[in-house]
Amino acid sequence: MKQQGSFGRNPDAASQDLDESLGDLKTRVGESLARQLTSNLTPDELKHLRILSLLPTVGVEGNYRDELEALCKSAGVSSGDMLAELADFEREGLLIRRGSFVAVIPSLLANHLALTALSDRQEVLDNLFAILPPRGRLALARRLSEIGGKKVQAFLRDILGPRGVFKNVSDLEANPRLLNELSLADPSAVLECLTRLIKKNLGPEERREQIARDLRSHVISALEDLLGFEATFAGAVELLFLLAQPSPDPRLPRRTIGPSKLSRHQLPKISCDSCACRGGRIFPIHCSSPPGPSGTPVRPGMVATA
Repeated sequence: MKQQGSFGRNPDAASQDLDESLGDLKTRVGESLARQLTSNLTPDELKHLRILSLLPTVGVEGNYRDELEALCKSAGVSSGDMLAELADFEREGLLIRRGSFVAVIPSLLANHLALTALSDRQEVLDNLFAILPPRGRLALARRLSEIGGKKVQAFLRDILGPRGVFKNVSDLEANPRLLNELSLADPSAVLECLTRLIKKNLGPEERREQIARDLRSHVISALEDLLGFEATFAGAVELLFLLAQPSPDPRLPRRTIGPSKLSRHQLPKISCDSCACRGGRIFPIHCSSPPGPSGTPVRPGMVATA
């Protein structure tokens, strides 16, 4: 029998086991911090701290207070009560203030508290994505990416589904950076969302007209992230091909080249007129190494040429 790896184990399986072990360790550390640092809080105070943990930073003053108001509205609590407790949280070392923003610390505690808040009331997440301003939605997506795990993926299935945040391309235009933030939290859910919006809902002409400029740049960036996962590699390549297709010319015979005839080192060239490389440059996206196992990202090498 051929030996696999230095100790007879499949290295891909070992890598996946390592990721799961690190996730379990973070969970255990978060639980330990919660027991040690929040034991003196009242039930209402603990609830409020969990709500504040849903965003990496929360705007509480001036033009940024809408983030605090959205958090409180989604959870059904008083923003006045929340504001009154901020100084106490800061004295306890559970929160720091940065100008008009506050943040629950340390981050492993905040991730644990946020996950607990979502596990207790999943509708809070649905409400937040609906009422948070774009800046706050990106912050929430970053927090979910930091937490990761199967529970977060279950939440995102609903958020990214047909009845979630992205019902059509107009919703994608209103939140162009959101999928970038979520692409590593749940690659499969992001791919399903983009496939529904780009492949199933739009024809070639609509695709060329509606997925353009800044939106095109963010969609391509999200697809680049998906190239690093074995489970989403083929689907991401297919969507890149669809975005690379020129406007059809009725005078020419129809020819189709699809990802089925594509090696993983020959990805399509995609015109991007909204990034730093304006002026008709082309982005060939090359995957420098084969994707790893599902859940193990591999950073693709990207080269821009004129």
